[in-house]
Amino acid sequence: MKVVRVINSIPGYYELLKLYEEIDKKIARLKEKTTLSCILGCRKCCETSAENIQVSIFELIPLAVELWKNDSANIILEKIDDQELSKNCVLYVRDSLICKNGGCSFYKHRPLICRLFGFSAVMNKYGKRELSVCKFMGSSRNELIQEIRNKVEDSGDLPAYSEYTQRMMGINPYLGQNRYPINIAIKNAIELIGYKLMLIENLESDTQKPEYSV
Repeated sequence: MKVVRVINSIPGYYELLKLYEEIDKKIARLKEKTTLSCILGCRKCCETSAENIQVSIFELIPLAVELWKNDSANIILEKIDDQELSKNCVLYVRDSLICKNGGCSFYKHRPLICRLFGFSAVMNKYGKRELSVCKFMGSSRNELIQEIRNKVEDSGDLPAYSEYTQRMMGINPYLGQNRYPINIAIKNAIELIGYKLMLIENLESDTQKPEYSV
């Protein structure tokens, strides 16, 4: 109940979930239409330095809510405080037996860049979409990548990262505008939800105090 009240206090929370659902469906259709997929077992994007993965706090609110719900919030905060900011994202798991969906321990709640990386378009100087894939996908499947580019570029099947970023910021400009290294953004999102939970708990405890008459 407390978590629901916190969620309702975050403008655009449910709109963000719908945006993520739209992205996932569009990428699923793209994969089905083109057979484009990550290299089996590859986790190179997750091995990027956390400083180089820039995201907004708003994108990670669903993650923060989930962490508080399953009592993992303080564990993640401790991990962030214990490691250097230049290292990997705190959610990264190297062992493929533990984490089969890429390298993310909270794959369902990953931010925009992690959802769209390798399966989205960038806008060129002519305002047209160009498929952007990671260099490992491109080098190992060069002929297929070129065939896919010819098939889907400048079509509605290819999601553009910049367009979804603008839509995300429009849903909640206050939390969606500024970008931070991913571990900092995760920490800020967790602390924001934690603060709101604490306020609700304090409010509830105040209302439950007995009234004394003189």
